[in-house]
Amino acid sequence: MDIPIVCHNAEIPPSAPRSFRPGWIPASGDHAYRGSTRYVEGVADSEPCYVCGGDRDDPTHGLPWRTCSWCGSIHPQDLHDLPLPELMSTVKLGDREYDRPNISWADFKYGYPHKLYINYGPGKDAKFYSRHLLEHWQLIPWFNDTLGYLGVTFERTDDGLKYRMLT
Repeated sequence: MDIPIVCHNAEIPPSAPRSFRPGWIPASGDHAYRGSTRYVEGVADSEPCYVCGGDRDDPTHGLPWRTCSWCGSIHPQDLHDLPLPELMSTVKLGDREYDRPNISWADFKYGYPHKLYINYGPGKDAKFYSRHLLEHWQLIPWFNDTLGYLGVTFERTDDGLKYRMLT
């Protein structure tokens, strides 16, 4: 059974073309993602992927997770199932090295924690929109236990999704 997507309260009229309706784009493997060193030298970016024949300019090509067609979020179950990266990684800029987080909340420009960034490696940057926890509310305890150290927990109520900032 398909679970309806409640992505950002998207209100798509039934008359809209199917391409405008939110849905989950299937994972397309874990290869030749944008920015990958697996691109063949001298092959134009517009040519199909040499591994699967897919469109290499598609931002979801080669990602090992499902992606929301509306907002680009990683599927909540895939976030759960994929091993999370280390908390920090070292980035070299010029001759200096910096530590940067691999998992972090975006700014709260909407007044609440709406988006989580996850860096799974070069060319594999995922974003997770917290609204998708409404569809997969059974993952909220896992989310809180696993990612609550980032300072935010969630709960499902009759009014929707509520968050709590940890201090």
